[in-house]
Amino acid sequence: MKNIFAYNTSIGNIHIVDNGKKITNLYKSDDSPDYNIYNNRETELIKKTHIQLTEYLNGDRKNFTIPIQAKGTVFQKKVWNSLININYGDFRSYKDISILLGNPKASRAVGSAIGKNPILIIIPCHRVLNSNGKLGGFSAGMHIKRELLNLEGIPFKE
Repeated sequence: MKNIFAYNTSIGNIHIVDNGKKITNLYKSDDSPDYNIYNNRETELIKKTHIQLTEYLNGDRKNFTIPIQAKGTVFQKKVWNSLININYGDFRSYKDISILLGNPKASRAVGSAIGKNPILIIIPCHRVLNSNGKLGGFSAGMHIKRELLNLEGIPFKE
């Protein structure tokens, strides 16, 4: 059974889930998840993740050293792995990622995979913008994406 613990952060309530060895989910939610499928327990790994997340949100951390395990399709995992290589303060477009993955016409599929990212911020999907520099989407809300981009000094268009 997975463990879950919620924290109130500067961007709202964050739920962190681990499987005992790796972080499997990090999401923002104002709704309570179904705690019947999780142990409501703050493990050492969840606590370490919260500390690193807080450091990031305070502008004191640029890289995460948390073991993660994102569950998804082979294509989704390829997209998420490409996101991990986008450095703090930098960004890519959906098209850049589709080209990187060898299919320049897969921008929409890339966007769909990014929208299913189970480990927000650590897998930095907020660093992906439209080719014209506009925000695109963000599952945790556009106000959060703006806040994260501003934190990292990433320019974007409204």
